[in-house]
Amino acid sequence: MTNFFFRGFLYSFLLFFPFACDDGAKVVDACGDDFLDPGEECDGAALPATCGSLGYYDALGTVTCTTDCRFDASGCGARCGDDAIDPDEGEECDGTNLNSNTCVTLGAAGGTLACGEDCRFDTSLCEALCGNQMVESPETCDDGGTEAGDGCSAVCEVEVGWTCLAGNPSQCSPICGDGRILGGEACDPAAFEGETCELQGYHPGTIACSEQCQFDFSGCDGQCGDGTIQDTYETCDSGDFGGESCPGRGFTFGGGLTCDACSLDDASCLSVMSVAPAHGYHTCALLSDGTVSCWGSNNAGQLGDGTFIDRATPVPVAGLSGATSVSGGGSHTCARLSDGTVRCWGSNNAGQLGDGTTTTSVAPVAVSGLSDAVVVSAGDLFTCALRATGAIQCWGDNGSGQLGNGTTISSAVPVTVSGAFTWASLAAGHFHVCALATTGHVACWGGNNAGQLGNGTTTSSSTPDALNLRDLVAVTAGGSQTCVITSTSGVQCWGTGVMVGDGTSTTRLTPVTLIGLTGVVAIDAAAQHTCALLSGGTMKCWGYNSQGQLGIGNTTTQMSPVIVTGLSGAGPHGAGGYISCSLHDQGKLLRCWGMNNHGQVGDGTTTTRNTPTVVVP
Repeated sequence: MTNFFFRGFLYSFLLFFPFACDDGAKVVDACGDDFLDPGEECDGAALPATCGSLGYYDALGTVTCTTDCRFDASGCGARCGDDAIDPDEGEECDGTNLNSNTCVTLGAAGGTLACGEDCRFDTSLCEALCGNQMVESPETCDDGGTEAGDGCSAVCEVEVGWTCLAGNPSQCSPICGDGRILGGEACDPAAFEGETCELQGYHPGTIACSEQCQFDFSGCDGQCGDGTIQDTYETCDSGDFGGESCPGRGFTFGGGLTCDACSLDDASCLSVMSVAPAHGYHTCALLSDGTVSCWGSNNAGQLGDGTFIDRATPVPVAGLSGATSVSGGGSHTCARLSDGTVRCWGSNNAGQLGDGTTTTSVAPVAVSGLSDAVVVSAGDLFTCALRATGAIQCWGDNGSGQLGNGTTISSAVPVTVSGAFTWASLAAGHFHVCALATTGHVACWGGNNAGQLGNGTTTSSSTPDALNLRDLVAVTAGGSQTCVITSTSGVQCWGTGVMVGDGTSTTRLTPVTLIGLTGVVAIDAAAQHTCALLSGGTMKCWGYNSQGQLGIGNTTTQMSPVIVTGLSGAGPHGAGGYISCSLHDQGKLLRCWGMNNHGQVGDGTTTTRNTPTVVVP
């Protein structure tokens, strides 16, 4: 009871006399109470940091709090300062971890390498090494090179007239406007003198220099290659030919103009190199690009265009290129190619194509075993070729001994002409052949019904029969006449009287000189007439003229040479069948005249022409 009383008293005393107690707050750290106390990094749910705020690369990682109220950043990954190099995060080093690198391995001469707070190499204490693409004191630039003239000198100093951007390696560029022309500058406005539009490949005008130190050509009068023709200086520019064309420039057979240094070049326009009226009723021409075009009768495919259709204007021989000469027979044609081979096409009933068969071909076929031909000449039903060895080989019909091998047996492949001659040229007529030897002599073989062999008889010969003529420069064989050009540019002929040209109709079994015919540079005999080209560019023809083949404006036969009407400046010519042709203006233009029943004149009609008429492709 007493104790109860005492306790009550004491409680009352304390209640009413508080000054008798110590009322100061007493703090007690309690890790785990979810309250962040001083000295704690975190406490349970009290987590005042993230991976990002703690400097870790994985800002979205998870930070937790340990039982001792410390951050647990194991879920944050890596960060700069953890001594582990994380290349994926751009770290080159980390703390003391330099990944075995030194100043030397980084291209410096030496010194102390450190790792910066950004975990990248600190090379400030490395010794400079010019050319390592790093700017190190006392360098003012380092472009990785040790050559001068590019803005950064051989000792890594910025060169005069240049500016170099900060960075490793240094990027240097010339200063435009300082009066110097450096680097990629074409000019400098402060030192722009002596340059002209012409010196820079432009037409005259006023050249300037831009603020970027590049030429300003706007004041120049154009440039070759800009696609615009400057009439004062150019005739073409790139693909603009100013409306010009090969036909417009007089090239009958066309072709394509080219533009060379802005000047029109007609070298690719097609000129006629030679013309070959056939013994029959067609004509062919060799063009400057090595192709051949033919026109006229095509009953046996002699035009070579793959058909049997007559053509009144030229058509190309299909698949033929590299030709150097062409010759027309009765109903076949042959061409020599640049490789020495011979191609023939058309009728082949007597083996005149030389391919070992008697099958007609509308396309060129190769002559068997012939690879060194120099000249090819087609007769009526046969063909001959002069080889590089000086031998002559012939093939086809041999009924008159025109193959010259001592027999009258036809051959579909080449056979060698008999005799010990070394030949220089040859000409095949209708049924006979004449050739010049390297000695200047002439010999003939084959048909001789009108004395065309010139040996004083009318007896055919299957081997060459040499005539007592010397110093000859050319020979031609026609239907039943033969003519030669002498060393004095005169002419001798023999054979059927009217075609001989000596002013009579008397058949001549031996050569006679044509009086008054001088200055002859070329001669060609046809079926019933002969034509000669004179040095002055005129032509004279003689013989039968029923089809106007003499080109004198009428059909009157002439037993002496007469001048072809309206023809001047004539070039290479040809005669065959019942027509004649001549080249003009270096082959730009081709004219023909005479029989035209199959379109062999080539003017697009079948009207006979007794004066020169332009061939129309």
